[in-house]
Order: sequence, then C-alpha cells, then structure tokens
Amino acid sequence: RLAQQVVQHELLRKSEHAEQQATKWQHHSASASEHEAIVARLKQQLEDMESGYRSAKAVKAALDAELHAARAHIADARAEAAAEARKQRAQLEEADGRAATATREAQEARVKLKAVQASLAEAKRHSSAGEGKLAEQAAAHAAALRAKEARIMQLTSEVESGKPSEQQMFHIAREQAKRDEEVGKLRAQLKSLRGMLKESHRVLTHLMQQEALLKEELKESRRNNERAEGLNAEYLKNVLVAFLVKVYGDAEDDEHIKLARVLMTILRLSPDESAQVNAKIDYFVSSWWHRTANLLKPDKATTTLWGSVFGG
Repeated sequence: RLAQQVVQHELLRKSEHAEQQATKWQHHSASASEHEAIVARLKQQLEDMESGYRSAKAVKAALDAELHAARAHIADARAEAAAEARKQRAQLEEADGRAATATREAQEARVKLKAVQASLAEAKRHSSAGEGKLAEQAAAHAAALRAKEARIMQLTSEVESGKPSEQQMFHIAREQAKRDEEVGKLRAQLKSLRGMLKESHRVLTHLMQQEALLKEELKESRRNNERAEGLNAEYLKNVLVAFLVKVYGDAEDDEHIKLARVLMTILRLSPDESAQVNAKIDYFVSSWWHRTANLLKPDKATTTLWGSVFGG
C-alpha cells in the first residue's frame, strides 16, 4: 500500500510537471506568434518606407529635371533678350545718327536760306534802283527829245517858208545831226537798261525759286527731325513694352514685378500697353512655376529636411 501511494505520488508529480511543461510550451508558442506578427508589421512598415523613399526620390528627380529645364529656358530667354537688346540698341543708335544728320542738314538749309534771302533783298533793291534810274533817264531824254523836236519843227517851218538864211540852214543841219546822235545814244542806253532790267528780273526770278526750294527743304528737314524725334521715343517705348511682356514669363522673383510697375509709371504707358504687361505679371504670379519656385528657394529648414530624407 505504501508503494502504491509512492507510485501515485510520483505519477501525480510527473503529471503536474507535464502540465507545467505544456503550459510553458503554450506560453512560448504564443510569444513566438507575437514576435512573428511584430516582424511582419515591421517588414510592412519597412516596405512602406522604401516605397515612400522611392516615390520621394522620383519626385525629387522630376523636380530637378523641371528645374534644370526651367533654368535652361531662362538662360536661353536671357540670351535672346540680350541679343534683341543689342539689336535694338544698334537700331536706336542708327536712328539717332539719322536724326543728327537731319538736324545738321536743317541747319545748313537755314544758313542757305538766309544767304538767298539776303541776295534776294539785294537784288530787289538793285532792281528797284535800276528801274527808278531808268524811268528818270527815260523821262529826261523824252523831255529833251520833245524840246529838240519842237526846235526842229520850228526850223523846218522856217525852211519851208523860205525865211532861214544859210547860217540857219547850217544850224538846222547841225541840230538834226545832234538830234540823231542823241536819239541813237538814247536808244542804246534804253536797250542797255532794258537788258539790265531783264537780267535783274531773271536773277530775281531765280533767287525767288531758290528761296521757295530752300523753304520747302527746310520744312521737309523740320518734318524729318520732328518725325525722327517722335520715332525715337515711340520706338524706345515699343521695345521696352515688348521686353517687359517677354521677360516676365521667366522672372525669378518679385523684384522684377516691382521694377515693371515703376517703368510703367515712368513711361506713362497707354491703357492697352499697361494691360498687356499686367496680364503677363498676373499670369506669372498665379502660375505653378511661381509657387514651385518659391518652394524650391533654399532655406535652412528645407535643406535640413531634404538632407535627412535623401542622406544629403
């Protein structure tokens, strides 16, 4: 009976030990399942992080490519704008040269016009003096001729009446010869004076034609000068408007916009021209590139964040 109790006690002890071992193995099995679940969850988190890293890296590569393309586009636009500015500057210098030439020609035309006007006044004065002298001489010779003709008529009457003596006949012949000589001289002087008057009229007509031509040339020079000055200002304004409309599609910061506002005020652009520039500025401000450019501006916090993500 004691042996039976000992055996029962031993069996009970082994049974309890077996139960403890079973409980212990169940506990270890549960712990292993929990570890496997944790490992699976960590693997999933690692895969999610790797996927996020790849996505972020792809986004960074795309942004870098867009930034590189944008910078290349800006460089090309700036080079094109510089070339256009050089071309416009050369054209402006050429226009200034033409304006200077027109001004010089106008000044020369004024000098020529003054000289011609002085010559014309002198010719008019000489012509008036010649005409007056010719009239006086013609009147004096006409009076003398009338007196001679009256004397000749008197002597002729005496001859016809048979009254004149030989001395009177000789006197009549001498008077007739003197009369004929004076008439010839008067006719020669009259012919000379008429030639001088005709030449004076010809010179006067030529000078008046030159004066008219020089006045027209002076008017044309003034018109060209005014047109050149107006074209220079209008040309400069058009060039600047085109430059502002073109360059603000690629502006990098808001300083360009402030400069555009100042230039628009100084140049007193028309409403249509101001609307063109403002439309480009508004488009730039609301564009994705403006927002992206602001996001891509380097600062300390952003640099630290990207460095921590990409190992920079």
